[in-house]
Amino acid sequence: MGYSISSAGYKSLPSKVQALVDFLKPETICQLLRFLGMLNFYRTSIPHLAEVSAPLYEQIKKVKKKDKTPVVWDDRRESAYVKVKKALVDASLLAFPDRDGKIRVVTDASDLAMGGALEQFDPVVKSWKPLTFYSKKFDSAQQKYSTFDRELTAVVSTIKSFQYYLEGRSFQVCTDHRPLLYTMKQSHEKALARRQRQLEYLSQFDIKFVYLPGQDNSVADALSRIDSLVSPSTLDLSFDSVDNNLGRQSDISEVQTFSFPTLFKCEELSNLQAEDEPLKKILADPSHELKLVKLRLGNSDRYLYCNVQGNIIRPYVPLVLRIKIIKLYHSAAHTSARITYRAVREKYVWPNMSRDVTEFCKTCLACQCSKISRGNKPPLGKFITPDARFQHVHIDLVGPLPESQGFTYLFTMIDRFSRWPEAVPLRDISAKTVVRAFFDNWVSRFGAPLRITTDQGRQFEGGVFREFVSLLGAQHIHTTPYHPAGNGMIERWHRRVKSSLMAAVDRSDWSLALLSVLLGLRVAIVCESDSSPAQMIYGNALRIPGDLCVNNQPIIDRREFHNELRSFMNSVSAVPTRPRDSRKPFVFRDLKNCSHVLRATPKNKASLIPPFTGPHRIIKRQKHLKYFLIDYNGKEITVSADSVKPAFVVQEDVPPSEPPVPVCVERLENVRTSSGGEVPLPSSVLTPTRHDVVDKVPVNVPAALPSPPIAAPAVTGPARRVKFVPNILRRRRVE
Repeated sequence: MGYSISSAGYKSLPSKVQALVDFLKPETICQLLRFLGMLNFYRTSIPHLAEVSAPLYEQIKKVKKKDKTPVVWDDRRESAYVKVKKALVDASLLAFPDRDGKIRVVTDASDLAMGGALEQFDPVVKSWKPLTFYSKKFDSAQQKYSTFDRELTAVVSTIKSFQYYLEGRSFQVCTDHRPLLYTMKQSHEKALARRQRQLEYLSQFDIKFVYLPGQDNSVADALSRIDSLVSPSTLDLSFDSVDNNLGRQSDISEVQTFSFPTLFKCEELSNLQAEDEPLKKILADPSHELKLVKLRLGNSDRYLYCNVQGNIIRPYVPLVLRIKIIKLYHSAAHTSARITYRAVREKYVWPNMSRDVTEFCKTCLACQCSKISRGNKPPLGKFITPDARFQHVHIDLVGPLPESQGFTYLFTMIDRFSRWPEAVPLRDISAKTVVRAFFDNWVSRFGAPLRITTDQGRQFEGGVFREFVSLLGAQHIHTTPYHPAGNGMIERWHRRVKSSLMAAVDRSDWSLALLSVLLGLRVAIVCESDSSPAQMIYGNALRIPGDLCVNNQPIIDRREFHNELRSFMNSVSAVPTRPRDSRKPFVFRDLKNCSHVLRATPKNKASLIPPFTGPHRIIKRQKHLKYFLIDYNGKEITVSADSVKPAFVVQEDVPPSEPPVPVCVERLENVRTSSGGEVPLPSSVLTPTRHDVVDKVPVNVPAALPSPPIAAPAVTGPARRVKFVPNILRRRRVE
């Protein structure tokens, strides 16, 4: 049956009391108090308990509640801890269940786990004897429960575990959470569905809740706070010798095994440690803060240098293996530098680990292309304000639209000075069709403009449109790809004309209503100029259908009218557009001198497509960082600063087809501190040369830059479970 039975009772197999066996050695005073409270509950079953546990009680004199002071473990306390824990397990003699005896369930819950015990009252000794124990860690969702829900979950889970004992019997449920005492007496119509299911389950038992203070609920309280331990593999090690300048034998006595991830063979690690120059310097420096212990690998003649913190042993990692370890921990889910550092720190140790992990994660190309960070928002640019009408025109294409009279596209034009709009329906959008529509509907009426602004559509980038612009003697202004704000005046007008067409007629008749919509937009007042486009063009408001009042002004001489019109037009000036974006400008400072950038992919990309591509080499950058000329797969294109971000790359990440990058690249093995000692770095981040931001970046001669000063080595902290603050990776370096 899995029990060891005697006349005094029965003792379960080790698996039955595993919750007690798994209790880790306390590292703080708070954890030690918890352990001693559980131990004290069974004091009548352990002979000479006061004498054996005396060294442990010396640590808790005059301590505060929830004291996080580390426990100082010497030889006496280590020996006492081993003895009392063995005595505690031996004392867990489970009593025989009595059908007529009184039973109770004792439960408790902490932030991370829940625990419980099934106990039976012994009328002979007038005390409660344990029948079995229960302990389980909360999952990530349960850890977010409120205190009441965690305590209720602990009660339900414990009763489910002991259900075969409790069915058909009356019993008490002892808890240190007072609100549970009244939960079965209240209405739960408005309670959460999960809580209703739990209370419905409890209602099938004859339960009486009893309040048991925390100091009297020591066993369940301690079992609910057993810390979890991850041990991927265990290797037998023995102490051979400890250097005097590395540590004391008494601090780590009785440690015979330690958890060690089998990432590589121990023999390989031992050989690389023997050849590692930074390790030799650490061993030769008695004042170095990184304390290492020399451990023998079983019965072999090989050794490993490890850092020992309590019962946690972390091997020292030589220089050549550090990148491999960081990459394995980071590449699984491409976690942040802080999370990767915590994972590596739990298993390994070497100086400046935080900096190495941060630099590696910063230069991870997959992370840079896949993760969305804050976007650039450069200051708004300004067009040259035109001096007269029809000097600067913005043109664009809209469509495809629902077919109407054979038309599926709309060719739009707008004058920057007067805001006069034109729109021509088209059956196709070939370059010849666009050029003919622009000439017939704009140039033939208003003359040739000085400047034409378009996007980079294929109709405006081909040879036909280029020759047409040259024939007009105009300047062609291109906006950057995937940046409609560069042609914002006409893009904003598209919204108005589309909404007007949708409101005016059916979708299939939009071409019939286009001219009347244009009339309404031409006579509409523009807020910036306080006049309509028609007034800006003709000097007078247009009469539209529905006007009842006729302005009967006296007829004046034509020459006088000409002079008045000329005077009015001379008084009219263009009104600059108002910025409609209230966001503060922001541009990555690294864009001023970075050699490569990552370009954003279109927003209508397929799922699981990285939001950025690259790295792409910068050929030219605009003085105010509004746009960049980059090498995009062998083609020079201009992109807006809104769609790029700086790329932190290493030499091997640069595509081989690109010319040499003007950077100062330092390999890992050659990085040295000011004192001459080698400092491990995952790789050197590319640092661009200084150059004029409006000139092309030289690509034939690498420029040498002085290496930035490197901080002195910092010792990796202990592998205890601590609460990390956001600036953990920017902590002060150890001098």
